[in-house]
Amino acid sequence: MTSHLRGFFIGEENMAGNDILSRIQVLLDADTANFSEGMQKAKGESKSTFESIRENANKMGTAVVAGSVAAVGALIAMADAQAQQAQQIEIAAYKAQASTTEFQKNSIAARQVGIETEQLGDIYKDFNEKVGEMITAGSGGMVDWMEQVAVKTEGGADGAMRLAKEMATLSGPAAMGVYVAKMEEANLSLDQQNFLMESMASESQMLLPLYRDNAEQVRLWGDAAERTGMILDEQGIQKAAEFRVQSELLKMQLEGAKTQLVQAVIPAFVDIADAFNTGDKEARAMADGGEVLANILRGVAA
Repeated sequence: MTSHLRGFFIGEENMAGNDILSRIQVLLDADTANFSEGMQKAKGESKSTFESIRENANKMGTAVVAGSVAAVGALIAMADAQAQQAQQIEIAAYKAQASTTEFQKNSIAARQVGIETEQLGDIYKDFNEKVGEMITAGSGGMVDWMEQVAVKTEGGADGAMRLAKEMATLSGPAAMGVYVAKMEEANLSLDQQNFLMESMASESQMLLPLYRDNAEQVRLWGDAAERTGMILDEQGIQKAAEFRVQSELLKMQLEGAKTQLVQAVIPAFVDIADAFNTGDKEARAMADGGEVLANILRGVAA
């Protein structure tokens, strides 16, 4: 009986062991399946991630190239605009008989009262002409200022004429500064000052606030422009002029090439037109060739 029971328990143990092994196998199979599924999922996600990275990198590369092209185009446009601006400054400074640096400082101040570069150059030009007319012929728009201001501040007509001649040696902006300073010294009213400014140049009264107190506003705005790098120095003006000349020469070369090309092909077009109009052999041959080609194409289509 003991051996029988032992056998029974041994059988039970074997059955229990087999059952445990079976369960372990099931768990292992399940874990393996889950692991494989996870690996496949991770592989798919990794592939998707890397493809996304590659796609975005390609897009970024295209964007960088496009951005670079756009940036170069923008720089060229900026250089062209700068060259045009430098030309305007040169012309206006010449009219004002001032250096480009001095003119730019006054121009930036004048912009605050609505006077732009070209108009300011014209104002200084008219002003200088009135000064020249005064010292040359003793007449013109400066006469009232001489009688009402300079004679008083300079102690007589001789002193007034000496002052006018000194102003003629100055730049337009500097001479206008003297003009306004002497009106202040003579204690003229604002209406009188406006009238005398307009006698020298149309719209010049707009500049009056800038030239009061020894042109304090012109100095402040000019210094601010210089500190912020807005002033084109002489070298910058020269380089801009060179760029403008080279650009213009390139345009001329392109126009010349186009002209030469047109001149070369026009005679050929004239000959062809004459051939068709006169109905000669060559024209008929061209027409026949075209008809043959058309028939071949119809045959292919059929």
